[in-house]
Amino acid sequence: MIARVFLLLASAVSLAGCISSRSISGSTTAHIPRDATIAIRVPADGSYAGEPYPGSGRAAAAGLKSALIRFYPRVEIAERGDSDFTIKPEILHWEDRATEWSGRPDRVSISLQTYDRHGRTVDASVIDAKSSWWTLGADKPEAQLTRAFADYAGRLSR
Repeated sequence: MIARVFLLLASAVSLAGCISSRSISGSTTAHIPRDATIAIRVPADGSYAGEPYPGSGRAAAAGLKSALIRFYPRVEIAERGDSDFTIKPEILHWEDRATEWSGRPDRVSISLQTYDRHGRTVDASVIDAKSSWWTLGADKPEAQLTRAFADYAGRLSR
């Protein structure tokens, strides 16, 4: 009996510790048709407290593409080109912490500006995400973006 109670409590604590948070704010009101072509620009790499995170811009663009490709088969990471829509991410905050040792969560904030082929803004959103205070592995900030980008892609495809 005591072993079952302990196991139940340990499971509850481990599940609660794994929960991360994410939010999307802004004007996610654009609807992009599923047959549209989408170009994603690679943002400049993020930094925190003077420490640069090389490759973070490319990781953010790749994560966004992975989320969008489920809805839009013609999405590419491209610096130039002719597309129906262009998404320009900007890393506002990129904080990679040793959460498993410090209890301090990874945090990431990305602005997403979406333009039509005429250069008009059709959407402006900010995604904020952070890891839980407890983790068993060395998660990275880009891992926090997976679900947030999926939510964003789902909103655009409605």
